[in-house]
Amino acid sequence: MEPLYIDFSDSDSLSGKLKFMGITMTLIGLASTIFCLFDGSSGFFLYISLFWLIYGIAMLTPYPYRISTHNKPFIKVDDTVIEFRTTPFSLPKKEAWQTVSCLTIKPRSLYLETADNRRVKINLSWISHRNVLVIKQTMRDYAASKGLEVIILNG
Repeated sequence: MEPLYIDFSDSDSLSGKLKFMGITMTLIGLASTIFCLFDGSSGFFLYISLFWLIYGIAMLTPYPYRISTHNKPFIKVDDTVIEFRTTPFSLPKKEAWQTVSCLTIKPRSLYLETADNRRVKINLSWISHRNVLVIKQTMRDYAASKGLEVIILNG
């Protein structure tokens, strides 16, 4: 089978929730900053407004500008191993297909059950729906080719 490697470094791979939060925070920050400047206030509310503006813009900035290659989220699936880092600034995790006994597919997450009764969660909640579907289909195909039990839960 063809290996899968997805690098979540562009803004297209962000989920709609993250984009919505970024746009909302930017608009609130911009409106309240303009209000503070016209009002002439320079206190705590102005600093909070500027924080919201800057943080909202940072949420919309593509990953290469705010995360180095060492911290970049990714998922890699091939014949021997599943390697992933689904949240920025976390440690990459690696699970060999030999140790996986069951794959559980939920709407926004995957669970790998290993032979030693460990459950490894792959959180997909901030990844775009298109990438989530590709990841789930690839994982299901690999698990089926390895003869593993695949459980699909909707809801």
